[in-house]
Order: sequence, then C-alpha cells, then structure tokens
Amino acid sequence: FKESLPLVFSAVFISIYYNIDQIMIGVISTKTELGYYSAAQRIIYGLSMFYMIALIVFSPKIAYFFKEDLKQLSLLLKKMNKAMLAIAVPMGVGGTILAPEIINFIFGGEYGRAILAFQILIWSQVIVFINACYGNTLVMCGKQKKFLRGVGLGAVINIILNFILITKFSVYGASVATAITQLLVFIYMYLTLS
Repeated sequence: FKESLPLVFSAVFISIYYNIDQIMIGVISTKTELGYYSAAQRIIYGLSMFYMIALIVFSPKIAYFFKEDLKQLSLLLKKMNKAMLAIAVPMGVGGTILAPEIINFIFGGEYGRAILAFQILIWSQVIVFINACYGNTLVMCGKQKKFLRGVGLGAVINIILNFILITKFSVYGASVATAITQLLVFIYMYLTLS
C-alpha cells in the first residue's frame, strides 16, 4: 500500500493537468471556446493509445533489465525512444499540416477555431510519446516518489500557466500551457532517470 500510494497521487495530478484546462476555459472563457478546445483535445487523446500499446509491449523487458542488466535497460530505452520518435515526429508534422482537413472532416467547418489549438496540442502529444519511455520507466524501477514529484510539479505549473494564458489567449493559451507543461515534465523525467 505504501509503495502504491505515490501512484494514486500521481494519477490525481495527471488527471488535473489533463483536465483542468477544460474546466478553466469553461470558467474564464466561453462555452463555445470550450467546444473548440474539446474538439481538438479529443483527437489528441485518441492518439495516446499508440504510446500506451508500446508501453505494454516494452514493460516486461524494462522490468527485467532493471533487475538483471542496467546496461541493457539503457540500450532498450534508447531503442524505445527512437521508435517513439519515429512515430511521434511524423504524427506532429502530419497533424500540423493536415489540421484543417482533420478538424473539418471530423467536426465540420464551423470548428475552424479548433485548428490552431490542434496544431499546438499535437506537439504536446509528440512530447508525451517521447516522455512515455522515461516517466513509466521511473515507476517500473521503483522510483514512484520521483515520478510523483514530476507530475505534481506538472499539475502546479499547468494550473498557473492556464490561468495566465487562457485569460489572454483563450483556447490557444490552454494549448500552449499544455505543451509547456508536457515539455517541463519530460525534462524532469529525463533528468531524473539519467
């Protein structure tokens, strides 16, 4: 129970920085703006299944190498990172270029304000794909408290950034806040694992 408690709090913090932006847009901005942001965000959440599949595939090896061979763990993480980059960067570039077509196809032309939000959020998802290698490895290697610190810091930063940026830039500010938060959490996880 004691070892799993940081994971419970981590899940709470992750839930905060994945959802607080929508709540804050609803409070600070308008419901229409919330609709645009939610449209862009739904597609991004759908893409997360790809990195989750990769984590399921690699998790047994990560756990094994952590106990048996740290050098092999390091090599595995490098391979995972390359694989995630090979998926994430084309996804980011393609999503940025095809955003108008994607939004129009899924939601219709009246959701034009969701396009730029999607173009920003797709890059936050690129960061999430890369970070998946590091953040989840911390958990699998028994460093749940360090993982908790990282996502807790992300939740606090995200709330502050959302408050500042939504007030000035509405859905685009929320998108930037999400991308910055994901980048800072990635940097923390990478440095902590290194």
